[in-house]
Amino acid sequence: AVVTATAHNGVKASCNVFIIAAPSQAKLSASSVTYGVGESGKLTFKKDADCFDRFYQVSTSNKKVADIKVSGNEITVSAKAVGSAKITLKTCNGLSAVCNVTVKKAPTKVSLGDSAINVRINKTYTLTAGIDSGAYSSLYSWSSSNTSVASVKASSNGKAVVTAKKLGTTTVTVKTFNGKSASVKINVVNVLEYKNTIASSTMKKGASWADATVTTVPKGAKVGILSSSGRWYEIEYNGKTGWIYNKALQNVTNYSSITTATLPAVVDDYLFINGTSINTIYNYVLSTGYTNMNKGTLEDMCVYMLRYKRGACYQRAALLYYILDRAGYDVVWVSDGIDDYTGGGPHNWCMIRMSYGWRHIDPTPVIGLPTFYLVTDNAIAPYFRWDRTKYPKAV
Repeated sequence: AVVTATAHNGVKASCNVFIIAAPSQAKLSASSVTYGVGESGKLTFKKDADCFDRFYQVSTSNKKVADIKVSGNEITVSAKAVGSAKITLKTCNGLSAVCNVTVKKAPTKVSLGDSAINVRINKTYTLTAGIDSGAYSSLYSWSSSNTSVASVKASSNGKAVVTAKKLGTTTVTVKTFNGKSASVKINVVNVLEYKNTIASSTMKKGASWADATVTTVPKGAKVGILSSSGRWYEIEYNGKTGWIYNKALQNVTNYSSITTATLPAVVDDYLFINGTSINTIYNYVLSTGYTNMNKGTLEDMCVYMLRYKRGACYQRAALLYYILDRAGYDVVWVSDGIDDYTGGGPHNWCMIRMSYGWRHIDPTPVIGLPTFYLVTDNAIAPYFRWDRTKYPKAV
């Protein structure tokens, strides 16, 4: 259309007006993001090809928490302080989209757990970066000092997959957005030597896929795990390969006659089959049933739990403590806690030392309460009481 203005004496001026379609959508590249203080990230939105920049407006609800800078269809978000803010995209015709921004404190340290890890050649291993509680980094950079031995690639926030390529050693390093770093030595080997000894093993008989060169593995032996099939493990021992069977705790009848004397061997058996991760051990104890029981010695309560898979908080905490201790963790048993939530009765749980400090770990859920898995003093204190002078601080 042409808009024309005419003065009384006939002087004219004209303007050509072009009408184009209004934006057809308002959509941000994420509906929620989390950053550490001092970190920045980018959001994008799709612009219709014929639309001008002025057709889109971007705003933040709290500049002190999350400030923004817009260039074309790209939004740079700068995390300024701990808190939350909303980034809103609006179009000239009333369409809108929101991204919720959460800003947490920046990491003060990062850890990869072990100082050295063995990875079998042509296999992969997942590394997890641990940072201090309540902190966050949306960006981690990973590197390998010798990519021909093992490469590393980020898989998700704080995790990366190491791929072992050839025999040798490399160092994998992780860095947070603010420069905190940690390293772990990766040894690429032919066979993994399991760090826990096993109680007893027998060769699988009559299996077409079994190599009969290994008939027995003595108690206390360390073996290399090659692969597994159910409870059968392909192993290398003294240069020979074969399949072994270890009794797992899931088969309770195998341990109907367990005593305090055989307790260490039984737990080693469990660790060999199921692994030594905190989560694996915790979930096993968590899966047992609950029944009211009198308190006894640590060993007696563990034996009862392994035989019958049920017990009160005493027995459950004792078993968690014992297995974690056998797996090599620094753990304490809170044997004289008080449950203020249900009326002031006794309650038992454990504490375990993580790379970022001590944490509470409770294998006996209480109805109405959250699960206390690797939590601080402040998280558990509103419900349970303990003599803080006797136990480590979890902050």
